Amino acid sequence: MEKKLIKPVVHDNWVTPIVVVKKANASARICANFSTGLNNALLLHQHPLPLRWKSLLRAIRFLTGQVSGGAKIDIENVPWTMQFRAFLRKDEKHSYYISCACSLISPEFVLLAAHCFDGVKNGAVLSITYNTSKKEWHLNATDVKQRVTEHRHDRTNVFIHPNYNSETVVFDLALIKLSHPLKTPPFQPICINCGAANKFQNGTAFVSGWGQLEDTCKRSSTSSKVLMGRYAKLINCQKESEAEGQICVEPNILQHGDSGSALLASNGTAFVLIGVHSSGICNTKSNESVEALYTPLDKEWIDDITGFNCPV
Repeated sequence: MEKKLIKPVVHDNWVTPIVVVKKANASARICANFSTGLNNALLLHQHPLPLRWKSLLRAIRFLTGQVSGGAKIDIENVPWTMQFRAFLRKDEKHSYYISCACSLISPEFVLLAAHCFDGVKNGAVLSITYNTSKKEWHLNATDVKQRVTEHRHDRTNVFIHPNYNSETVVFDLALIKLSHPLKTPPFQPICINCGAANKFQNGTAFVSGWGQLEDTCKRSSTSSKVLMGRYAKLINCQKESEAEGQICVEPNILQHGDSGSALLASNGTAFVLIGVHSSGICNTKSNESVEALYTPLDKEWIDDITGFNCPV
């Protein structure tokens, strides 16, 4: 039998990311999560959330297609989810931007994929937008004076993981420190978990995004204009994909445009954020998806930048 040719495919349109945890000296988490209990009730931690969560969870139970073909989710139901945009270049007719999803991890920090900054020059203006059906909020992340750093500096507002490699897309993690803390509501961080990737293998996950509508590895200009979500299976990564240390999700779930999105998985009692969508594996002959790859969270790096104590 002819061996299938498989190679990594890095998605260059981004969307949906992450959220976090408790400070080292905090007595309780200030975050939200999904319950995995029979009644699908939302576990609340300090800040109550709207009852819309219950309706959202009931709807997600019946999703069947990939994210972009699943059920519509009002972003008010996932109040950690935001959109990131950075200017790249312009010509006589057009301006070009990188667009990505990001997630609120605390009142001051959002988490996203490091590859969202590929091609972004120092000094570029970043914007983070939270869209609701009622109002649009623009969060100014200020000009990027020093874009890449391995340490915490007073004037640095963008932190890209020091081990990020754009060729292999390992450690595909970045943090942005906002120019001012956000108040809830409408914003609400979600609980995160920095456990090892193999801790969550062969379980159930929740994914969402604004990716393309076609079930194919071919790039399409047709993307979802609304946030979509569904349950998905966590799988063992295929050896051919060389996805060591990453978290893999069943094929045909994530498409172009979903990169950077958050991966929520069960910690036994609730769904918590465990990874960021980084890339996908495609069969180059059939153009069929093999698996979606997520970067797990790095506890030491997140704790050092934010001052949190990310649970494992």
